[in-house]
Amino acid sequence: MINQQKKDIMKFYNIAGDVIEELDISNYSLNEIVDVLDERGFRQFYKEK
Repeated sequence: MINQQKKDIMKFYNIAGDVIEELDISNYSLNEIVDVLDERGFRQFYKEK
């Protein structure tokens, strides 16, 4: 995943559809992404294997 040419960008929008934050998640693990979503009020339910 490191040194990839295209970044993976997660965008957060407000209710009007404006981008309020862009986050580069290129080198994030799944658990780090879940933590980022949880911090911003997006509760995620997932099952660990």
